[in-house]
Amino acid sequence: MAGNTTKIHMAVDACGLPINFLLTGGEVHDCKEAPQLVAELLNADYVVVDKGYDSEGLRAQIRNKGATAIIPSKSN
Repeated sequence: MAGNTTKIHMAVDACGLPINFLLTGGEVHDCKEAPQLVAELLNADYVVVDKGYDSEGLRAQIRNKGATAIIPSKSN
C-alpha cells in the first residue's frame, strides 16, 4: 500500500468528520471495502455512498441496519 494508487475508504458523520477509514491498494474494488465500514456504523438514518460502492448487497446491509441508502446508480 501507500503507493500512487492507494485508496482511502472513509466513513464520516453528518458533519463530515471521520469516524473510520480503511486503506487499500488501487487494484481493490471499492465494493469489497464498503460492507466493513457500514457494519461498524453505530446509528444512522441515511447512508450516503459514492456510486463506485453501489451493489445490491450493500443496499440490503444498509436497510438491515434500519437506514436508507442514498447511492447514485451506476451508468452501466
